[in-house]
Amino acid sequence: MHPSTNRSRSFGLVAALALIPALSGCSLLGDADVSLCEEAVTNRLKSPATAVFSDFQKDELDGRLTVVRGNVDSENGFGAMIRSSFKCHVFDDKDATVMYID
Repeated sequence: MHPSTNRSRSFGLVAALALIPALSGCSLLGDADVSLCEEAVTNRLKSPATAVFSDFQKDELDGRLTVVRGNVDSENGFGAMIRSSFKCHVFDDKDATVMYID
């Protein structure tokens, strides 16, 4: 095997391993409110399959109201990647969960 090929593969592996702590350290991964908002935002996009979410912030305002903020990068109708911010309000009552997006 050519030595430069080994170096490029090693670099790719190191870069991928460097991302693991950043992704696994996110305390909001798998959070029910964040997942609910992510799904609602994805359903509003022109190209939902291209959605990449980032910068989640979650504020629990009282026992029933949670606000989730974040960014989503996705393709618009012309194929250009566009970043949009969103704010999602989740009101959780014992009988139902109501959500709206700003």
